[in-house]
Amino acid sequence: MGFEILLRNALHFKLPADLQQATEQRAARYDGAVLRAAETSREATRQRLAAHNKAKFIDGAVLTLQFRHMQIQFDPRNLQPLGSAGTVYPNLHVSDDWGVLDVSDGALLKSDWSGVIVSTPAAIAGSHIKGDGWSLELKPGWKRVPGTRGGDYLLEPGY
Repeated sequence: MGFEILLRNALHFKLPADLQQATEQRAARYDGAVLRAAETSREATRQRLAAHNKAKFIDGAVLTLQFRHMQIQFDPRNLQPLGSAGTVYPNLHVSDDWGVLDVSDGALLKSDWSGVIVSTPAAIAGSHIKGDGWSLELKPGWKRVPGTRGGDYLLEPGY
């Protein structure tokens, strides 16, 4: 005897004769059409955001900052998983050996917590590097170097 039957017997539960009709009646009682529309919309929004984040942090040119002695602050209520690549943190504050990173429009924290990825820099003024929704105050002795893909960058000690 399967678990489903054992559970049904233990709870003295009987399936309705017309399961489809019972399902439709319950759905109507709980505004099923409204709930279905809301969940469909929410899923479409999630998929659009995931595609945007993939284009920005995986397919696009990026700056990767490897963690050494990281201290991090973030809001755990608004994280956006991006599969095996890691998690997008919409708001983030990181300090490390290389400087201080402030993010207001997303950064990808690697799944192994070894570093953080932001979009490619848009402006560099001395030790201040700025990109789409982020800024980095670089400590002395660090420099931006080309990454392995064209357009990508890393930070390295410049001593």
